[in-house]
Amino acid sequence: MEPQISLEKHFLNDLENATYRSPETFNPLGLPVDIPYLNYDNPIDMVITQDCGGFNLGSFLMRRSSWSDMLLDIWWDPAMYEQMHMQWEHKEQDALETLYSSQPWIRERIGFLPLRTINSFPPGACSDKADDPQYFFQNNDFVVNMAGCEWGRDCWGEMENYKALSKKLHKRWWHLW
Repeated sequence: MEPQISLEKHFLNDLENATYRSPETFNPLGLPVDIPYLNYDNPIDMVITQDCGGFNLGSFLMRRSSWSDMLLDIWWDPAMYEQMHMQWEHKEQDALETLYSSQPWIRERIGFLPLRTINSFPPGACSDKADDPQYFFQNNDFVVNMAGCEWGRDCWGEMENYKALSKKLHKRWWHLW
């Protein structure tokens, strides 16, 4: 929705202040807050958001590192993911939440952004939080995520609405006359 804004200016240049590291700040899943052997002095290698249902992997960033290589290997390991994915409603999201809940080496490298920083929702998503503005798109939010539009909402209509809004917000100079 805001193509002229660089990720660097938006939050990457000030990642430590733009993110929160501990689930004490926002914890919709009620994850354990203190697990032993955490070191939040380690750099952030993964940036994600949380919404009313927990971790939201609709938009996330991961730094290429030995930590991210190891996380991806474990996250998709057949011994864990393949055995559990049929029981988990949100598949890879539930797998990451499980790892985050129990593995300090994972938790200490993840930074959370407020949802609207990279993952705003349209009205109708997170319907149980309809009055909470921290979830829902407002003009000048970076991205709108059409989460859940296929379940009883008009995906096409929603996308057309945001496309028209984007055109209105970002008129090309040659359209001004």
